[in-house]
Amino acid sequence: MSLMLNLFASCAASQMRDSPAAEKQIESSTCIFFFVKADFLRKHSGNAPLPSFQEIKKKHPNALEEVSFSMPQVVKGEHVKDTLTVSHRWLDPKRSDPDGVQLKKVKERLADTPHIKRVWFDEWCMPQGEKTAEEKVAFDKMLSNVNMLYLGTTVLILLDLSYVSRFWTQFEAWLSMQMLTPSGLQPAKGTKAERHIIVAIQGAESLAETYTSALVQTWATRTPDEAYAYLSKPDVTVTNQSDKDKQLPKIKALNADTRAAFQSMTALVHSKATNSAAAAVRQREKLAQFEREHKVKANDDNPMKVAIKQAEREAAEAKRDQEHYDLGLSRGVNPMMMEREELEALEHEKREKARVAAESWAERREACAYYATCCSCAMVECCKKMRTWAGETLQSCCGRAKRFNFLVLYVHSAWMLCWYIIAFPLLLTSGLHRRRFGYYIQRVLLLRRSIPESLNYSRLPLLPCATCSSSYSVSPKTSGMDVSKHGGSAYNHSSSSSSSSSSA
Repeated sequence: MSLMLNLFASCAASQMRDSPAAEKQIESSTCIFFFVKADFLRKHSGNAPLPSFQEIKKKHPNALEEVSFSMPQVVKGEHVKDTLTVSHRWLDPKRSDPDGVQLKKVKERLADTPHIKRVWFDEWCMPQGEKTAEEKVAFDKMLSNVNMLYLGTTVLILLDLSYVSRFWTQFEAWLSMQMLTPSGLQPAKGTKAERHIIVAIQGAESLAETYTSALVQTWATRTPDEAYAYLSKPDVTVTNQSDKDKQLPKIKALNADTRAAFQSMTALVHSKATNSAAAAVRQREKLAQFEREHKVKANDDNPMKVAIKQAEREAAEAKRDQEHYDLGLSRGVNPMMMEREELEALEHEKREKARVAAESWAERREACAYYATCCSCAMVECCKKMRTWAGETLQSCCGRAKRFNFLVLYVHSAWMLCWYIIAFPLLLTSGLHRRRFGYYIQRVLLLRRSIPESLNYSRLPLLPCATCSSSYSVSPKTSGMDVSKHGGSAYNHSSSSSSSSSSA
């Protein structure tokens, strides 16, 4: 590892002196690819196969999107989240998907991943059949750089029985199971950098798990040299032998290309930090010269002082980026992937906190029937509970039922009178929040849990419910904490008084 870091440091030092050379190297490795917009596929009705690239470009020009790819972008993983590349076998020499089977699987995947913005499928995104001179140049350029798609995007593998016998499909599968590190390609299996999704189709569906496991075991851990030796065998067939002859040498060069991309990025990161610091120094010198010549002290509103603060902020940010990048290199991991994992960890922590808070609130809501009702319903529920508590207290002291019923009705009438004349107007005028009032009601309802359900209740006055827009009354059958009815309320709602219990 120390040898690799020394190599990066020496390369960075040499390229920092000539950062345009690094930019030129990046530009030379850039290739423009066409993609089909994911929303176009989501809105595509039925599973009829899509036409070829030329027909889509002619009939649906807005469905295509041009995106520039380069190895530094692939190393950064800029397109992993929003771009889907399909690895599949052509089911017919003239049409890759004559029955729309592969299109159906692609649409199913898009339905589960709304963050995907574009899809690359060779028949839809590369010139097919007879090509113009311009299309032929573009086709050759795309074909020679197609490995960047399978290294730098999410890959959907449509696995059929013949998938494992073809050169292109196996080459694509191997690329999709690799991740880019400062030391070259490394297996992505079992890491957060895993990017491939395998979906069995046609004959492989009956034994999907078996074929999927076999494909992963074959390609997940192979080095570039091992992949070269396997794919160069004659039993790995290809339609155009020239494609195999052109792509095989690139396999051995992938490690070197990956390291070169990291070196170019290292040079740019260090160059940005150095240039930003130098720019801040120049701004300070310019301000000092101005103050010496005019013999004045510049205030905070002076444009030169504002420019110095801006330059210092940019220099500090560039220095932080450089330190973070060097930290990733020292750990032997992709610095950009490390930063993305940190951001994803923070987002996951926020979502987890929000989920816990929502569950806690749901538990509180379920524990208190008031939170599913309106203020009027909560008021009557409170009256009912207080009446029940007072009635049962009096019942324990009085032996005669007539006297008991009389006292219960007296206490209830007094409570309702106090509520309507004093308490309820005060609550309204004081502007108490519903949740604060609900906390008080919750205390009463929790107290009610320990009181037996042995009393018959006379019908309370019918009041309009602001939640359900109907009248309600208390029934003996729902006098307890039956939170399963009416969204968690402990009383029945009805449009008439027929659902109420008989009077006392």
